[in-house]
Formats: sequence, C-alpha cells, structure tokens
Amino acid sequence: MPDIQCDSLRAVIDASRHGYWDWVDPSQQNQIWLSSRYYDLLGYKSGEFPPTISWLSQAIHPDDRDRVWTSIDRHLKHKQTFDIEYRIKTKEGEYRWVLARGQASWDEENRPTRMSGTIEDVTDRKIYQDAISHLISGTASHTGISYLESLVLEICKLFDVDYALIALLDDDNQQRLHTIAVCAQNQITGNMSYDLAGTPCAEVIGASPCTFRSHIQEKFPKDALLRQMEVESYIGIPLFASDGNALGAMALLNKRRMPNDLFITEIAQLFADRAAAEIERIQSESELQLHRQHLEDLVEFRTNELNRVIKELESFSYSVSHDLRAPLRAINGYSNALSEDCDEQLDDIAKDHLNRIRSAAKRMERLIDDLLALSRVTRHQIKRSRVNLSVLSREILEQLQTGYPQRNVIVNIQPDIVASGDPNLIRIVLENLIGNAWKYTGKIDPARIEISMHAGGEENVYQIQDNGTGFNMDYAKKLFEVFQRLHRTEDFEGTGVGLATVKRIIERHGGSIWAESREGDGARFYFTLPVQKIIPAAVVTSG
Repeated sequence: MPDIQCDSLRAVIDASRHGYWDWVDPSQQNQIWLSSRYYDLLGYKSGEFPPTISWLSQAIHPDDRDRVWTSIDRHLKHKQTFDIEYRIKTKEGEYRWVLARGQASWDEENRPTRMSGTIEDVTDRKIYQDAISHLISGTASHTGISYLESLVLEICKLFDVDYALIALLDDDNQQRLHTIAVCAQNQITGNMSYDLAGTPCAEVIGASPCTFRSHIQEKFPKDALLRQMEVESYIGIPLFASDGNALGAMALLNKRRMPNDLFITEIAQLFADRAAAEIERIQSESELQLHRQHLEDLVEFRTNELNRVIKELESFSYSVSHDLRAPLRAINGYSNALSEDCDEQLDDIAKDHLNRIRSAAKRMERLIDDLLALSRVTRHQIKRSRVNLSVLSREILEQLQTGYPQRNVIVNIQPDIVASGDPNLIRIVLENLIGNAWKYTGKIDPARIEISMHAGGEENVYQIQDNGTGFNMDYAKKLFEVFQRLHRTEDFEGTGVGLATVKRIIERHGGSIWAESREGDGARFYFTLPVQKIIPAAVVTSG
C-alpha cells in the first residue's frame, strides 16, 4: 500500500464491504495495491495471487475485458467517468458480477500519476434485476387470465420450482379457494377448488408472506393436496385488493427444499402485487360485461316492446281511420237526411238537437284526425334539412288571413329564421302554434302575432308571441298533455291534441318546448332545436 501508512486507515479499509485498489503510475506500472477485502471478494486470502494488472485482466470475463479496458483508457486520456459493471472469476472458478469505480489524478502535463478506486460484489442485485426482467419480458404481451398463467409458468421456470398457482377466495364461502392459474412441471394445468382449513394458505391469506423450507407435510398433515403433489417446501404470498381486502394467495410449491427462499419471496411479492391488480381489472371487466349484457338485454326487451306498441298503434290507427269513421259518416248522413226530408215536421227544439248531433260528429271527426296526426308524428322517420321558418310562417298566416279576411292582425316575422329539421313536421309545429295564436287573439282588435329566433351555441330558441286571451300559469304543465284544454270549448274550439303533437315533434328533434303567459295578457311559446350543419341543395320553405 504505497502511500497509506496509517494503521487506523488500513483497518477501516479492510473492514469495509468494498474492495479497494490503488494503481500508481498507470501508464508505466503493472503492480497494483489491493486491500484484503478485494482478495476476499474473489475467494482468496490476502496475497494469494499476484497483485498485478495483467493477472486481474485475465480474471475478467473474456466478453467483458475489452469493455473494461476501453473504459479505463477513456478515463485516463479523456477524464471520462470510470464506473462499470463486469464479471470476474473467483478462486472456485465461477464468475461474480462486480461494480468498479475509480478516479485518477494527473500531473501538470496531463499525464496520469495514480488511479484509485473500489470494487463491490453486485451479483445478487444483478440476479435480482435479471429475474425481474425475465418475468417482465415473459409476461409483457399478456393480459387477463393469460397474464396470470404466463406469470406462474415463468416463475416455475425461473426459480426451478415444481408448482406455482394463484388462488382466489370464494365470494360466497371465504373458507374455500378456487385456482385461476396453475403451473405444474412447467406446464399450465386445469384449475381446482379446495377448502382453506388445514392448509398453509390459511396462514398466508389476509396476513403476510409465509415460507416453509422443508417438511411441509408434517406441519399440515390434513392437507391431502400436499401429499398428492409430494410437496416438501412452500412459499405463500397474500394477494390484496386495492381497498385492503384479501383476494387470495400466490403459492410456490417444491418437491425439494426451496432454494434461496428469501430471494424468491422478494421477487414473488413484487409480482403478486401486479397479479392482484390484474385480478381486480379482470373482475371489473367481468362486472362491466355483465352490466353491458344486462343493458343489451334490456334494450332488446324494450325494443321488442316498442315494436309491439308500434304495431298496436298502427292497428289502432287503422281502426280509428276506418272503423270509427263509418259510424260518424252514418250519423252525419242520417242527421242530414232527417233535416232535409223532415224539415217541415221538426220544431225548433228538434232542429237544435240535430244541429248539436252534427256539430258533435264533426268535433269527433276532427279529434280522430288529430289523433291520427299524433300517431303519424310518432312513427314518422325524420329527414332533416335546412328549413326557413320565416317563409313557412308567412305562408301559414296568409292562409289564415284568407279564411278570415275581416280579422285585423298585425304580424311581425323576423326575417331569415332557419332551423334544422324535418320540413313536414316543422310545418305541423308552426301550423299548431300559429293557429293557436290566431285562435286565441280572435276577440282582440288589433291582434298581434310575433315570430322570432334567438341564436345559441348548440341550439336555437324560437318564439311565437301573441296578445290574446292567455292562460293561468298554474295549469301550464297540462298544456302539452293529450286531451288537456285550459279554455272551454264554447269559448275556443279545439281537441286538446295539437300541443301534444307539437311537443312530440320537438322532442323527436332533440329539442324542448315551454310556454309563459298571464290571463288576459297573451302567451309566449318557446321551443328549441339543435344546431346542425346541413348542406342542402336548397332551403326548404314548405312541405
């Protein structure tokens, strides 16, 4: 030890777990000083081999030798860091992994004068790292049960054990286990179930890793599975869910004494945590799949129910259209015949009764027409295009004005009101809403009807406002229900189906509708329609 004379410093160096080396004049000298711990790491007594660079170079594994000398050369010439792992032969002839670090010093002419450093045995760490890498690479391409099976298979191969398995607690019986991955003699085998009592797994599940190095059958004489498998040693790792509850266990079983059990337990613990996470993911996907299947079954059931209702509705529509109209035609026909043929014989009271019969028949016919319209709206396939509501509204109001030329109605329509929707259905909406505004302003002079739109981001709001009779907002919820009317038939005729039809159309377009009013102060109807980008050949104005 050329420059180290202090006995206390020599004692510290020799007591360290690292081996120390000191190389004076690296460019010229073959001699190198080595601490006693350096000799120990290679299995030699101090001074048992010549402390020379040439001897040490020959001890380095042939595959690593050039790499080591290249690193030394770069450090001495270019002052690059010397920090390298390599294999070196021991006295017994085996190669151990070591980590060598060193630092040189240079003179004023930049020539190396000395290089000193340490050497540390890192074989166990390398084996640990290699084991982890092996397991990761062997399972990386797998997920689900395939991952768990590949894991137990790779564990058997890597650690040379006869059996490896992953077992879960029964959901309904926590004293019973079911395996989900089993490897026996390096082959994946079928799963099995067994009772937990009297087995080594009972001491593992919900607790901590447990190792039985030998004579496992004597410790658990009631475990028939151990005898059947001729097991001698056992390592068990508990599996926990993310919420801390016990899932089951991973177990390694061997027909011989378990080699290096502490090392195996550490590796197995690491991958047991990964296995538990995969099990939870599998269970979540299974629950999700069950939920998805339930939803699909529910959708299928409701679709079948809807189809059944549609068929019944179509049958009802046919019945209404044909079977109910026939009696109405008979009532109208016979009442008209009675009025024409027996007019002179009927007094005023009888004539009034006939008029009431004909009026009621006509209301019934209008009701049938409205119900059929509601039915058609429900079944109508929506074909969207760009509709100009301003033009449609003007057409509808002109038709109303033609039918009632004596009315004094001031109309204000915002220009270029457009919407995305089915032209025929949107016309029905406007005919009903504008028709109501026209009807309920019948006793107002002058009447006012305004139609406008407020643009939004995802939907536009459309408004139809009048200065008519209005209604009590306490009953606003009834407005859009079938057969619900807020005014007497004697005051304003109607069937109570029109606004229900409007609501059905708006909702089928993905919109909503509501109204605001005060009695004697008019009404404001609002409805929304989603904004959709549609590029039509032309703007649709009428049906």
